Amino acid sequence: MHATSADTAPPEADQAPTFLVVGAGGLGCPVLMALVAGGARKLVVADPDTVETSNLQRQVLFQHADRGRPKARVAAQRIGHADPRVNVRAEVAHVDLAFLRAWRSHTAGNTVVLECTDSPALKFALNDACVDMGLSLVIGGVLGWSGQVMAITPGSACFRCVFEAPPPPELSPTCASFGVIGAAAGTIGFLMALFALRIHRHRRVAGRLQTIDLRSGRCANLAPRPRSSCPACGRRSHGAREPKPSSPGPVPRAKVPPP
Repeated sequence: MHATSADTAPPEADQAPTFLVVGAGGLGCPVLMALVAGGARKLVVADPDTVETSNLQRQVLFQHADRGRPKARVAAQRIGHADPRVNVRAEVAHVDLAFLRAWRSHTAGNTVVLECTDSPALKFALNDACVDMGLSLVIGGVLGWSGQVMAITPGSACFRCVFEAPPPPELSPTCASFGVIGAAAGTIGFLMALFALRIHRHRRVAGRLQTIDLRSGRCANLAPRPRSSCPACGRRSHGAREPKPSSPGPVPRAKVPPP
């Protein structure tokens, strides 16, 4: 995917969306940096956790001196110092349906949510909530050398159209057990930010799922259609047909999506 001059131009001030970054970890840190580099001016970062030194190799906004401090507040502070033009706010909180409803009722203008956590259950929960509320969403995941990004907007295929349900906890791969290459997290985080910026500029990215294996350099781009039997968006897709792949071969239905 190549960025054009229209992709890289900063959003107009009066049309600038709010980017809600859920998770300030290995994905959330590069997402925040890339959004600012891409001209974002309204950011909210939400994370209930504190900085741990064991994660510093991929959570690049933090330092050893930040240990024990709320990640959301430290990340917001660093972004604000890097570019004073950015309006950035920290929320030391879990993001769930109640949070999003309250957020929606107090926020004017467009919002793009970026799911940057390592929780498969939260990815599905935010997918369902954003589909129900008509919010645009970018979901990312990274494990080892590999990662994936999916962009979702009202009317497009959603996360459940491809991955039907979260795996049981005992079958869910974790960063702690499999590890994450810091550069892989950075790459996926920057791609998530690019998808979010392209959603705002109405570029053709909604409903697309991109997977990357950074060890081999292989990439795959899928464009599934909304699935009529999808428990999240199917009820909103009247007459929708079953998804068809954008290239020969079946649309993969991974049983265990990367966290």
